[in-house]
Amino acid sequence: MGQSILIRGTNWIGDAIMTFPAIGLVHDLFPEARLHLIARPWVAPVYKCHPDIQKILVCQEGPGLINRLLRPFNTSKQIAPQGYSKGILFPNSFESALEFRIAGIPEILGYATDARRILLTRAVPIPEDKEKRHHIWYYLDLVKHLAEQGTQSVKPSTDIKLCLPEKELKKAETFLSGLLNRY
Repeated sequence: MGQSILIRGTNWIGDAIMTFPAIGLVHDLFPEARLHLIARPWVAPVYKCHPDIQKILVCQEGPGLINRLLRPFNTSKQIAPQGYSKGILFPNSFESALEFRIAGIPEILGYATDARRILLTRAVPIPEDKEKRHHIWYYLDLVKHLAEQGTQSVKPSTDIKLCLPEKELKKAETFLSGLLNRY
């Protein structure tokens, strides 16, 4: 079946956009892999604009403390049956690493933050120059740790590729035409 990679998307829209070049790099490193992403409900639609992501999973959310405590277990139940061979964590949270570990993903790559080193199979140290460079490089630097496993060497790009579904383009076209006619 080949490799299957699950990316844990960030929790905020601005950060999500800044992960787009890193997602492109994952695709360039593993062009034959199934590339899926899981994200919170409010940010998942942003990732639909990335041309290299084949499937978006939405974290199951629920109100209250009990649902918050059970969230890593519920999310892991959702992703475990997919049989992912690699997991890449863009968020720095302990919870995101716990979700992937419980789901049984054999290789989990993420930054060594929030006491989650024990949950990662590849704990990447935070770059020393993190505060001096654009945040896009934070995500690209993480993915570059997979480069030796890829089928080819690639140079990371900071370009942000967006593709909008035809339905959304039509809605925008109609909206803008209406504005032009109105004003």
